[in-house]
Amino acid sequence: MAIEATPERRGQLREAAWRSLPLLIGGVFALNISQGMYNAVFNNFAVGALGISPLQIGVVEAVRECSGLLCLVVAALATRVPLPRLAAFALLMMGIGMALTGHANTIVFLAMASFVWGLGFHTFAPVQSTLGLQFATRATTGGERAARGGTILSRMGSVGSLAGPIGTLIVLAILPMVGGLRGVFLPAGAVAFAGGLGLMLLRGAPQTDRPRWVIRRKYLPYYVLTLIDGGRKQILITFVVFALVEVYHAPVELVAILLFASSLLTLAASAQVGRIIREKGERWVLVVAGCLLIPIFAGYALTTSEAVMMALYLADNALFTTNVALTTWVHRHAPEADLAPTLAVGITVNHVSSVLVPLVAGILWETAGYHVIFMGGVLIAIAGVICALRLLPRAEAAAQPSASAAG
Repeated sequence: MAIEATPERRGQLREAAWRSLPLLIGGVFALNISQGMYNAVFNNFAVGALGISPLQIGVVEAVRECSGLLCLVVAALATRVPLPRLAAFALLMMGIGMALTGHANTIVFLAMASFVWGLGFHTFAPVQSTLGLQFATRATTGGERAARGGTILSRMGSVGSLAGPIGTLIVLAILPMVGGLRGVFLPAGAVAFAGGLGLMLLRGAPQTDRPRWVIRRKYLPYYVLTLIDGGRKQILITFVVFALVEVYHAPVELVAILLFASSLLTLAASAQVGRIIREKGERWVLVVAGCLLIPIFAGYALTTSEAVMMALYLADNALFTTNVALTTWVHRHAPEADLAPTLAVGITVNHVSSVLVPLVAGILWETAGYHVIFMGGVLIAIAGVICALRLLPRAEAAAQPSASAAG
């Protein structure tokens, strides 16, 4: 049972939380710069240097996402290892895995390197959210808790989105100097590694009292919607850019420019999504986003235009920012001790579909064509809308503005 802190102690905790947030955001910034660099060249590298097939890209992505299934282990570690240390270790591992990618000459080596950096990334994901929410809780009081939680996560998303285009510009600048696409992966890994070293200075995050995994019936909407989100995510991050490279033969420079534009658009969307969640509620945000995804996935399947494909990709990425509503929903309903293990379970559930969808999609591409994958995305989007309507009560969405007003 927690001991009530004195006003002086609460003031010290608030001050420590505000000092810690810039360090955490710096880690998020480093992670997203490295990912921006990696994503700008990966598909062209995989197709051009390794001749990877749709099924093979699905296998590599499934192997990387398997690391997300280990997040239940992370939930246990979060009760024994200080969260700042866990976050730092995650970015160090991510940097090592990305650097190894540049040495891949076989699909097996590529999959192994992807697993290593994916393990770091998937460890950092729930820890990042938990630290942000905990610092927001300590830095504010009373009715501000839910409102500030969404705001902090939104700002972290905005910083990550700002780092994306910086990473892309770095790639365009260093490509002539690093001897081709392989040479990009080492500096990309170095940026993530440096972010991990910076997080070694992070202090002051509270820990849960005892090791446990939290799976509760009241969090069922989060588990179901996170499972659906995993499938939608994989179609976006694995097969859209791959289709541009494989089907439309987009050069690395065009892919980098597309990712640059996408990052800027995502930055603008991230800056607004926290406010929209506070005003409209998680239910409204998830339903509207799902309805907009239906024509986007249908467009992927039906278009024969590279320009249209790219425009749909930009819109898809902007909508991807709305998945922060799943985290804020848990934050409003879960006590602080449940946050880390609940988010870790949710990430694990998400990766059940994240592992299966790339494998199934890779097989479908090679047997029936890439159009079938994106029509499957239409079904996923429809399922998300139905589940959000049925599982998230309307009354909770209506009550959200009052939380915002209280802040």
